[in-house]
Amino acid sequence: MNKLLHIIATPRGEDSATLQISSVFLEEFKKTHNDWVIEHLDLTKEQLPSLTTKRVDGKYVLLGGKELYGDLKESWQEIIERIEHFQSADGYLLSTPMWNFNIPYFLKHYIDIIVQPRYLFHYTPSGVEGLVKNKKMLVIASRGGDYTTTGPASASDMQEPYLRLIFGFIGIKDIKFIIAQPMDIDIENRKVKLQEAKNHAAEDAKDFFRLNMPRDIPVSNGNLYIAFDKYYRIAEFFFPHVGHESHTSPNPFHFGVWVNGVFSWIDQSWQISMKYLDDTLATDVLLVNADLKIKIAINDIVDFHENVYLKKLVVENLSDEK
Repeated sequence: MNKLLHIIATPRGEDSATLQISSVFLEEFKKTHNDWVIEHLDLTKEQLPSLTTKRVDGKYVLLGGKELYGDLKESWQEIIERIEHFQSADGYLLSTPMWNFNIPYFLKHYIDIIVQPRYLFHYTPSGVEGLVKNKKMLVIASRGGDYTTTGPASASDMQEPYLRLIFGFIGIKDIKFIIAQPMDIDIENRKVKLQEAKNHAAEDAKDFFRLNMPRDIPVSNGNLYIAFDKYYRIAEFFFPHVGHESHTSPNPFHFGVWVNGVFSWIDQSWQISMKYLDDTLATDVLLVNADLKIKIAINDIVDFHENVYLKKLVVENLSDEK
């Protein structure tokens, strides 16, 4: 099952224009995406970890290309859990109003927690590279005023540019906005604009997350980083410093099987399903080859404390032969 993570950044519940639009999207989404589960993350009710001096010190250790150690490593456990939870999603729905021309403070807190070096981005010789690849985000927002690009207040919109910048920085390039505005100027116009946004939401729910959703699946502990491409090849292998030269360069590591005298690489001839186990960064891979009559279920994980990569394989014979 694919997972849509719904990130909620408004405390107003049913009174929120933003959530009224999101509710329309989710209602239609459930009808057309039976292979997806929806998880809600209400940032207004979450106890997010504080960015203490020790935790900030840990970030500078990572930025310096070093490993977390001792108390620093322990202090980061909760942060890493939040990052892994974010990474486990296949797509993102972000519901956020505009506050003071930008985003609510609890959304900024969440972003500051998860956007960390080695986990969601790293530095390469050619610059910064985001590590959240081939995922989409739909942002549903509402605003009291009118900040359309052709309006006189457009320069005051720091919400959409910031969200595109920060999530693009970590690799999410396909971001779409549905914005209801203005909500607080004229009652009748509010009803019209709110309905327009709901109509857009219902339409986008049908196919926005269904189109162009290839996945690169990484497993990492911040020091050891392994990423699989769509054919379950190891496309990137970094150790001990994520972001330095990959050990797979210039060619990925292939995975293949031998069945009854016939060898096959995992490629387009196989049925391939790749995702994460729920709420983890352990892979949940299923490989099926109808011609070879074989099914392989695989889980990959990198240990959090030790630089150890583990793979579990369960092979099923789909033929009548023993």
